[in-house]
Amino acid sequence: MEHAEASGKTVDDALRAALGKLGAAIEEVDLVVLDEGRRGGLFGRGARDAVVRVERRAGVFVGPEFGTVARPDLVAAAREASEAGFDVLVACAFSYDAHATEFEKLGGFPVLKARM
Repeated sequence: MEHAEASGKTVDDALRAALGKLGAAIEEVDLVVLDEGRRGGLFGRGARDAVVRVERRAGVFVGPEFGTVARPDLVAAAREASEAGFDVLVACAFSYDAHATEFEKLGGFPVLKARM
């Protein structure tokens, strides 16, 4: 999963820096505040920057226990994940048919396949 970490005087500053590194909008990521930081005392002694991590979101498709996953199954799952705002689809299945193994992306939307 793609992610970026950044620090700043405040959580908002750190968030803006992390989004800039990742090249994403706030709606496209999950935010994890690693450290809220501290303002510090007299003359800023003991001050600590805020640190955040932003991560892109992944959708998951799990194929049937018996049988194979066909290309139309992957296309439908990729379309649904893309419309739901995910950044990548991870498809897990026991087997894929021949046409599904060649399917790697729907437009610019990446599809990663894993065999269980």
